[in-house]
Amino acid sequence: MLRSTVTSLFTLLITAALLASCEKCGNVTITKPTAEDSAWLVYKKDAAIAFVTQAKDTIRYKREAIFAQNIPGDGFAVEDECIDALNVQVRTLLEDDADKQPALGTRVLSKPDSLIVELSVGDMGVWEIDKNAPTYESLEVNKKTYYDVFEITPVITQTSRVEKILFNKEFGFLSIRYKSSNPLEPPLELMLIPSE
Repeated sequence: MLRSTVTSLFTLLITAALLASCEKCGNVTITKPTAEDSAWLVYKKDAAIAFVTQAKDTIRYKREAIFAQNIPGDGFAVEDECIDALNVQVRTLLEDDADKQPALGTRVLSKPDSLIVELSVGDMGVWEIDKNAPTYESLEVNKKTYYDVFEITPVITQTSRVEKILFNKEFGFLSIRYKSSNPLEPPLELMLIPSE
């Protein structure tokens, strides 16, 4: 985990230094997440969370990695010879200890005048939330009340069975509901077990 973190951040710094030192291109403006922006990533080093299913099974996740990468600023493309502005995207990755459930991710992309916050579930999709417009002012999930809760209801596709995600800035993923692949079985819903 540490190695992937260091490698990603080292790559980011080298790329930035190379671009900034390019005399032909001039100075490169790099927009990096602030501490407040990074709070949307939620999960710190060695963070572990647990969910319970309707069948009372416990599923445990642990933060496995954090990644950072440069994204060309608005108006620029990767193919451009010179890119005068870069934005930095940072993402965290949580994996199921038993390696049976899809990985969960949070990510932020800082821009000079905005911040994009996104959630991901395995390779099923990436969804943006409007950080200024939570769906619920308060909501009870697994017998605990959470505040400023965001709800995402993705469209079910052949590659995504995600029906609903509940998330908030303080605790992260509160619930993930999957459509059952077997019509005779109920949907699988993972609900966060509140920490004591």
